[in-house]
Order: sequence, then structure tokens, then C-alpha cells
Amino acid sequence: IHDGQLYGSQHSHLLLLQHLSTGGYYCDVSIARAGELQPLIESSPALFSHVRCYQHKRLQWFKHDRRNPLQQVLDVFGLLVNSVVRVWPLVQHIRRHNIPLVHTNSCVSLEGALVAWLTGIPHVWHKREMALTPSP
Repeated sequence: IHDGQLYGSQHSHLLLLQHLSTGGYYCDVSIARAGELQPLIESSPALFSHVRCYQHKRLQWFKHDRRNPLQQVLDVFGLLVNSVVRVWPLVQHIRRHNIPLVHTNSCVSLEGALVAWLTGIPHVWHKREMALTPSP
């Protein structure tokens, strides 16, 4: 999850985790930014008994502002360099815990897709954002 604050996608994710956990499925939740989500999960063991939380460093590949060509090149270079550092701990976690599926909760988060590809496991990308065409 790219952000631990309780926005719409996080509420939806909480419902998914609650149903999976009470159904006996084990879920690992990686949160890129601290917020209310992790304490909420950890303070409700009856609802989230099969859920483990931890934090990872987020890859910010989606920019909300206009970027000139030089900034775009530097963004790609920074993404490539940071990918190794920020994705490797997730790869190790998935391998250590034999996680069979990665679910990414937003198109803002690239690391879930990268980790799934690197580990060879299925990936579900739950894209919630509306794609808007940039104005001229």
C-alpha cells in the first residue's frame, strides 16, 4: 500500500483483509508511508488475526506535476537506481515467507509489480485512479 492514511482505497483494502483473515488466509501488508492503517490493523486482532504489517520504502514513479524533458530523464534514472534498493527487501520478504500472490492497491505503487515479476509470482494490480489526459 502506498499510503497508510485512511483514504477510500485503504478502507476497501481493510475490508478485503478482514474477509481474507477471517476466512483463514494469511496476508502480509507492506505500507510505504506511515499512517493510521497499520495501528488500526494491529489494534484489532479479532478482525485481522492473520495479517502481518511492515513498512517499505516507496518508489515514486508517478509524478503529479508537469516535468520538463531533463526532469523526466532524471526521474527515470532515479527510479532505476532506487528500484534496486527499495524493491530488494520486498523480494526477500516474499521469498522468506513463501508468499504466493502480490496485490497492489494503486497504480501509484510500482514496487508490487516489480517484486512479483522478480519473484515469478502472480500479481493483481487493483488500479483505483482514473486516467486523465493532460490538458494542453
